[in-house]
Amino acid sequence: MKKTILFGAILIGSLASAQMRMGGGTDSFGCPSDGGYSYSVILNDCIQIFNQKIIMKQVGAPQGQPISKTCVIFSKNKKQAETFLPGQKQSIILRKMGNYWTNGIYQLIPTANGGYALKQDGDVIFQSNI
Repeated sequence: MKKTILFGAILIGSLASAQMRMGGGTDSFGCPSDGGYSYSVILNDCIQIFNQKIIMKQVGAPQGQPISKTCVIFSKNKKQAETFLPGQKQSIILRKMGNYWTNGIYQLIPTANGGYALKQDGDVIFQSNI
């Protein structure tokens, strides 16, 4: 009887452990990757890019390829902007310089329609429709 109870307890414990390991796991900040979460440095929290206020779509995606999306998050004082590019493990922080934000490689520029364009080496790679 004791062996049956012990075996049952071990079996249940191993099933619970296996169940916890299933899924996408978490990133180095503890954000669940299987739910589309990324860590925001500016917000100091896990976010879902597609649920943010300012969404930008990829410009010039190759024919037949899905269009990537990203978002922009501003610090409260708007001196920093954060964006998340496909294939990057961490977000990119841009600092305000005049009327745009940059890190030397990427520039986030306000557009005439009230939206934003993200440029890389002078070429627009993402743009919002706002």
